[in-house]
Amino acid sequence: MLSSMSRKPLWPAADLIVESWVPILPTEMPREAPTFYFSSSGLRQAALSTIIKHKEIVAGAAFEDIASTCVEFLRTCLWPQEYKAIRSADDTLLDAFNTDDRLGSVEAKFDAFVKEKFSVKLFMAPLKCAGANGGVIPPKTSSPRLTDAWISTTGELDKFLEGRFDLGAQIDLSRFPPERDGRERFETSAHMALTWLVTLERNEERALGRLTTLLGAICVALGPRVWPRQSSARFGGVAHLTSSGFGFGAFYRFRLPAIHGNAVLREERDATGITIHFEDKFDLGFIEQVASLGTTSAEARLRRATYFLGLAYRSDEIARYLFCASALDALFNFDGYSLEKTAKLGLRSFSGDSESDNKLSWLLAIRGRLAHGKRETPQEASHYVRYWRRYDQEPLEGFWKLVRASIVAIAGNVSAYEKELNRIRDTAAKDGDGAIEK
Repeated sequence: MLSSMSRKPLWPAADLIVESWVPILPTEMPREAPTFYFSSSGLRQAALSTIIKHKEIVAGAAFEDIASTCVEFLRTCLWPQEYKAIRSADDTLLDAFNTDDRLGSVEAKFDAFVKEKFSVKLFMAPLKCAGANGGVIPPKTSSPRLTDAWISTTGELDKFLEGRFDLGAQIDLSRFPPERDGRERFETSAHMALTWLVTLERNEERALGRLTTLLGAICVALGPRVWPRQSSARFGGVAHLTSSGFGFGAFYRFRLPAIHGNAVLREERDATGITIHFEDKFDLGFIEQVASLGTTSAEARLRRATYFLGLAYRSDEIARYLFCASALDALFNFDGYSLEKTAKLGLRSFSGDSESDNKLSWLLAIRGRLAHGKRETPQEASHYVRYWRRYDQEPLEGFWKLVRASIVAIAGNVSAYEKELNRIRDTAAKDGDGAIEK
């Protein structure tokens, strides 16, 4: 094997045995393709090397997707273009490409293949939503400079994509996938609208992360009182389209529940009696705030906290406790310090709740019993009933309010948040709190 082989990411996977050759003439291309056998350990090495070489392109992609890209290249790009060289191989592909020049040529093709395979795609996830009083929640049309948006019309989608992505498919936002021949059709209702979360990303995993962050921002926008209500009615999954594609692909492991806004009750009293009004309160500007966050450390923390709220919304009760704690960790904690210590400092500044210290201690106690396998349900934890009695509030609702209030306050003044992070770290260090929370 050439010494330069070890520097090439593709070749460890290329353990090829040639079978099924049916040539007509010695110099003619065979009627049947060869059978490729790949070394599983070599394929892992090839995938890891590809991640190192192309980390900006494949970052966040599933490992198996990167490995399958190596396989796809060898099966579809070398064959049939390089069939004469492959025919000359006695055992493996390395025998066919046995000079640095030939290896470099194939590696250049592989680099281009990876860039094309992981080029920016449009990902779209349907989200059914309704207002708390029978009205439909209006999505906020985001600025075209953003990479994520919540839309409901083709005009809003066109505005979002303008100058960045060309649609080759015929769009029909009433179906999933969102094209004329989409297999599922949304049944229209006066009280339920079909909206879409959209993002531009290079791979599925990163797209799911961005869509979940956008969902978290919507949950924050829909009201401070309780978790946004959801129903089990599900529609679609995630559709994706390449810049050169003319039809959507789709996968179904990411399905969103229908979302319902929260009502705020307002009383009017006069001589004739009391009138109660139900009002939908939405802070839709927050969605664009999150979608336009930059790359500073503080903004990245805020984005991750919103992501964990999105994960919590999609999850069951137990997971919500874990993800709310993760959101606080993202907002306020530093490596080597106790979450309870740093989060208490942060909540004092941003939650607006004078009881936040004691509430957090009890909420993290419930979370800890679940996370470490001491209890099977939150209700079994002793602090669950204690919290209810003390605050007349369901503990998970209290957790949500603390996290949500902090996120909203931080988004409104990121520069103050950056200064507060420095103070939290300095205070925790002075207190000698260096133990990572167990």
